[in-house]
Amino acid sequence: MPRQTTTIGLFLASPSDVEREREIVTRAIDAWNQISGRRSGVYVELLKWETSVAAGFSDDGQSVVNEEIGEAYDALLCVFWGRLGTKTARSDSGTVEEYERASRRRTSENKVELAFLFKDSPIAMRNIDPEQMGGAKWI
Repeated sequence: MPRQTTTIGLFLASPSDVEREREIVTRAIDAWNQISGRRSGVYVELLKWETSVAAGFSDDGQSVVNEEIGEAYDALLCVFWGRLGTKTARSDSGTVEEYERASRRRTSENKVELAFLFKDSPIAMRNIDPEQMGGAKWI
């Protein structure tokens, strides 16, 4: 018998230094969908550039992500640690640009929820980029 389900789109945004955390989020959402999604009828569709964006041509790589993901999500989860990310033509980083796009939606009719996770773990001095650390003025 058909069931009614609700799908929540979650866009995962982060710079490259939290790859492990991205994998943890992916596994947690997979577990939710397998264990609780069926019972509750609420599923989470995880959107991330690695699996939700097809190769394409545009002004730059971030433009391809912006075009492919569009506004097809209900929540944006930004994960940070020691990097802000790689600068784009429009913003301090791809992750910041994704946040700015979602933030604009938050004030419109097409609302989106915003969430931030900050990794609280030591960073080796050799991995600290002073320019990255000084770029977080937007938070």
